[in-house]
Amino acid sequence: MLGLLLVGLGLAYACGGGQTSDPQVRELEGQVDSLRRTDSLKEATLNEFFTSLAEIEKKLELVSEKERLVNADMGYIWSGDLEETKRERVAQNMEEISQLMTSNMNTIDRLGKMLQSSSIKVSHLQLMLDDMRGQLLQRDSTISMLRTHVEVLRLNIDSLSQALDSAGLANLQLANEVYEQRRQMDQAWYAHGTKKELQENGIIERKGGFLGIGRNSALKDDFNPGYFTSISIAETDFIPFVDKKNGVDVVTPHPAESYAIATNANGVSIGLQIKDKEQFWRATHFLVIVIK
Repeated sequence: MLGLLLVGLGLAYACGGGQTSDPQVRELEGQVDSLRRTDSLKEATLNEFFTSLAEIEKKLELVSEKERLVNADMGYIWSGDLEETKRERVAQNMEEISQLMTSNMNTIDRLGKMLQSSSIKVSHLQLMLDDMRGQLLQRDSTISMLRTHVEVLRLNIDSLSQALDSAGLANLQLANEVYEQRRQMDQAWYAHGTKKELQENGIIERKGGFLGIGRNSALKDDFNPGYFTSISIAETDFIPFVDKKNGVDVVTPHPAESYAIATNANGVSIGLQIKDKEQFWRATHFLVIVIK
């Protein structure tokens, strides 16, 4: 059409001797300009159409790559690898897939409106657009299945995490109980002093005998625990004290062969040496030494 108008315009110029005042010439010029603008608009529309389709294809390639990454990470996670970065990466890739698909659908809608409002009436372009829309819908269905698998995985991880937390709490409580039991089993107490000191501080009393005869010092039933010194059985082999060469008495029940009274070069008792911890502490975890 534009070619025919250009031929007609050339003839009009020739007949008019190169003058453009002829109304017919001006009309032809207007038609030529209009067709040129229309052709430019059509060209711009077609360029945008095919450029947009190419961008959609690139984004679909990105979607495929991110789907591959998601499936790979999910495989690791299902096999027991609960590394936090993998779970975060799955969530990030799924979010980016959603954004890419939304962008593509928006582009398809925009191209459809552009074709409807343009002067281009080529059925082939509409068929291309419809085909691309169908591809996007099919891909979106696949992504929905992937999203479901990710959600199932998340629920399984949450359930496992709760189970691990519960088990961890139970194990911690058990560990604390065991620690406390061991600490108590390892704990012992001792006190030493003269008979008078120990009696005044509520540690020993005289028991047994008849009419005051044959009575011995013994640990009181309601002794004062604050007077004792706490020690670790495992870490204590020697309990120091000093007498005045008068000797000492071990009031509490401990096998004689399980300990020895240590003395210095002058024969002064300087402490109690535990030789067999198991035997020494078997009857009681309290030790009372009377310094004579």
